[in-house]
Amino acid sequence: MSTNTPFWGALLVAVLLPAAVQAQVPLPELPLSDAPDRDVIQFDVGAELAYHSNLFAVRNGPSDTLLRVPLGVSFDRVFSLQRIRLNAMVEPVKYFDFSRYDYIGYDVGALWDWELGRSLFGNVEASYSQTQTPFDSINFAQDNLENRLFLRALAGFRVTPNWAVFGAVDTQQLDNSAPLQRPNDYTFNSYEAGVRYAPGTGTLLDLFYRRTDGEYPDRQVYDSNGNLLPGAIDNNFSQNSYLIRMAYRPSDDSRISGYVGWTQRDFTNVSERNFSGPTGGLDVDWLWTGALQMKLRLLRDLYPDNSLAASYVEISRIALLPVIRYSGKLTFNPVLSWERRDYAGDPGFIITGAPARSDTLTRIGIGAEYEFMRNVFVNALFRSDHRNSNYDIFTYTDNVLSLGIRARF
Repeated sequence: MSTNTPFWGALLVAVLLPAAVQAQVPLPELPLSDAPDRDVIQFDVGAELAYHSNLFAVRNGPSDTLLRVPLGVSFDRVFSLQRIRLNAMVEPVKYFDFSRYDYIGYDVGALWDWELGRSLFGNVEASYSQTQTPFDSINFAQDNLENRLFLRALAGFRVTPNWAVFGAVDTQQLDNSAPLQRPNDYTFNSYEAGVRYAPGTGTLLDLFYRRTDGEYPDRQVYDSNGNLLPGAIDNNFSQNSYLIRMAYRPSDDSRISGYVGWTQRDFTNVSERNFSGPTGGLDVDWLWTGALQMKLRLLRDLYPDNSLAASYVEISRIALLPVIRYSGKLTFNPVLSWERRDYAGDPGFIITGAPARSDTLTRIGIGAEYEFMRNVFVNALFRSDHRNSNYDIFTYTDNVLSLGIRARF
């Protein structure tokens, strides 16, 4: 498997600060002492018009304009040593020209952080969502809705005020609506166990082992280029990871979080698809000056492929997302990111001997948000997305222009 030396150099330096990350590995929650002592119900409403010059993310694809109308509510309250967070959101999406792709997305979730005495602690989390698969992640502009379920429970015991042992179990499930996407349906069942260092200053350090068993109920019959495979492939796998997961808050306006470790994935059928190597990610948010907050995202991990292939993709990503507060009411949000996707886990390339698909994606843009009334914001965005692939059919450019309004009360 290929590695990116500059990327991993930056990642490991950042981890040694200390630091940590998020991706497929859940992050630990900050201690309850950092939770806001408040009883809050908040409502969010908005509307956004977004023009895409290349809606389906294909070479010379058609344009269209979308209307999104998100409506949401959230609840956050601390009861003694318990904290309850609830959220619900619904988002109808209307396509002006390609109305057959209209859909209603939603997302509901709950999180309970609990403590019992001075020794026992944990959390329980659940979420369920429906969204449309992005056209840049799927072949042939299919109309596919993804329904995702996530359940997780963690429990720990403090051996000393600073040190604890913990265990967690979680499950992730994906169901697709399009018949061609059914081979991508999966259930990932995971458990982890380890030790935690938490001195009560907003710093957390977990050293742990994580096991994941991946089940795909339908066999794969196409590769990620849409070619029919010689035979159906069983994509079930087992994965073992040895990880360091960290969270650190140097100030109220700064946060560093992430994970780094070694991951090994083994497949039942085609051993040539097995993966063994470093994985990790890093999220850094820090206040550079009173008017400039920097956001840095680094990632290298394995993710399911949303094209026709129920296989994994090695993703390496770096993104810089600064926040520039021009005035008390006007904020600018530049976007600059680079991502590489290597389809090393697609059995089609191994069985046929064809070159493995490899894509690079760049995103450059700038957004602006203006608060013209208390808790009412107008926002605008211009962004250019470009994908280059060693398979020319997947190369595209999409320019996006959007204008929206949102309110919170």
